[in-house]
Amino acid sequence: MATTPADQPNGPSHGAPDGAVVVGIDGREQDRATLTWAAREALSRNAPVHIISAIDMDLPLLSSGEAVPLAMVEEQLQVDLGRRLQEAAEQVRASAPGTAVSAYSASGKASSVLLAAGETAALIVLGSASAGRLQRIFLGSTSTAVVGLAACPVVVVGAAPPETGDVVAAFDGSAPALAALEYAAATAARLGVGLRVVSVWFLEVVDGIVAADPESPQFASVQQRYGAKVEAAIGPLRARYPDLVIAPVVRQGRAVDVLTEESRTAQLLVCGRRGRGLAATLLGSVSRKLLQSAEVPVAVVRGPQD
Repeated sequence: MATTPADQPNGPSHGAPDGAVVVGIDGREQDRATLTWAAREALSRNAPVHIISAIDMDLPLLSSGEAVPLAMVEEQLQVDLGRRLQEAAEQVRASAPGTAVSAYSASGKASSVLLAAGETAALIVLGSASAGRLQRIFLGSTSTAVVGLAACPVVVVGAAPPETGDVVAAFDGSAPALAALEYAAATAARLGVGLRVVSVWFLEVVDGIVAADPESPQFASVQQRYGAKVEAAIGPLRARYPDLVIAPVVRQGRAVDVLTEESRTAQLLVCGRRGRGLAATLLGSVSRKLLQSAEVPVAVVRGPQD
């Protein structure tokens, strides 16, 4: 297994091999879960792992009042960063024997380096902004930028990602949802697990009547209409992945609530990303809330660009 030295000189290149699973770490305890998930993913893909961590020297540095030469501070930070990357590489080796591992230390904003690596990466893996089951109110500036702007799929991993379960894809018929569905199907087929395609509707009116009663013909009509859209989307996938078990699910309710509930027995939740530029960094409301509330890893897949 090859490991690029973690203390390699910084340069214009992020050093990520094409098709790598790129992992961003920042020295938190959360890194262990993120690295373990990324290692398993890389092993299933037969892809290399590339670990990136950065020192942002633009951040304010606090001291006890004594003047500390900036060069001395940066040198110590680089030593700490090198140790962090070396330990991370060793963890990946232990989790995914035989997987090629490389590492890169950067000075500057981690999001910029990760986004550059994402141009040729298979996916980027990040840890959630906070651990545990409490809602992640803010993703953090790095995660927000990377999830919103990356050219490749981005997976945000929580503190205790499950190792079993199926793959759940959020589907609303849009172009980003179709891209997410393709990614989810390929992932489920590669892992040898089932795929649940979940479509959610909240308020519909049929023949002037609100479809609120599950026993009413209006409710059945809406369910049938949404179900037909799902079946049309998964038809080509059934032909492409004949061994993949695909379960269409149509439910009434609030999208975030339903998708969060459906994902509790899954190992991955996949949703699409709309827009680009500022609109992309803000994310759609559903994607943003799923990243805040879901207890399983969430993959955000870029839709077709304008």
